[in-house]
Amino acid sequence: EDMISMQVWSDGTRLITLRRHPLQTPRQILAKIDRGAGPGDAGAIVTALRHRDLTGEVLSPDISMMDAAVPSLMSNIAAAWANRDDPGFVSRTGSRHGGMSLAPYNIYPAADGYVAIIAVTEKHWLATAKVLGREDMLTDPRFATLRLRCDNMDAFDEELGRETVKHGRETLRRMLSDNGAVCAPVMTLAEVLADPHLHDRGMLHPIDHPTYGQIVVMGTPLRFAGKDPAPYAPSRALGEDNDRILTSLG
Repeated sequence: EDMISMQVWSDGTRLITLRRHPLQTPRQILAKIDRGAGPGDAGAIVTALRHRDLTGEVLSPDISMMDAAVPSLMSNIAAAWANRDDPGFVSRTGSRHGGMSLAPYNIYPAADGYVAIIAVTEKHWLATAKVLGREDMLTDPRFATLRLRCDNMDAFDEELGRETVKHGRETLRRMLSDNGAVCAPVMTLAEVLADPHLHDRGMLHPIDHPTYGQIVVMGTPLRFAGKDPAPYAPSRALGEDNDRILTSLG
């Protein structure tokens, strides 16, 4: 079963990603292009408005969904270009780094599921090894440098997984995140829907919909300091506003 990795970065932001194993048949995952083009549209509109304010010139934004998808592939594209003459190059990296240039950077087994562990800097890896009691891996000739860890990634991930599987997801998250490493649990969709942080932020909240009853709906990730998000209003019934709109038109 495909799982959802709520990956915690250094600033605490979480990104939901799904990826296929490199040896499995490619499948459609999330509609990232649909979601990615929207912020591009918003940025282009604001830029055009600001440009008009400064110069008087009116710009017409031209946002391509395909263009919006390309930046998310930057690590993968770099690896593909570097290996463009290698006929055996495999572009799909599973849950590993798109450029295969960071380790640890993967989904690792836990006693009750899986966790995502990422070392963007060497400091993150040093903290991970220390917390898990595997400081011997720091001097292992296969893993002593980032380049060596990437060259021996299968062995490295297997060795690290032997330690992570001894602990539960929340224990690993707390142990690592509280001590300078980067770790987050892999969550099921049911767990995402019940996530306290998302509910506290108002990104998810339950409503009593007049048609569908009690459901959980999404808010907007856009936030402004000192301003509460606009209250959520259930969708209107088909034709409910016809009289009001037609009357306003005369």
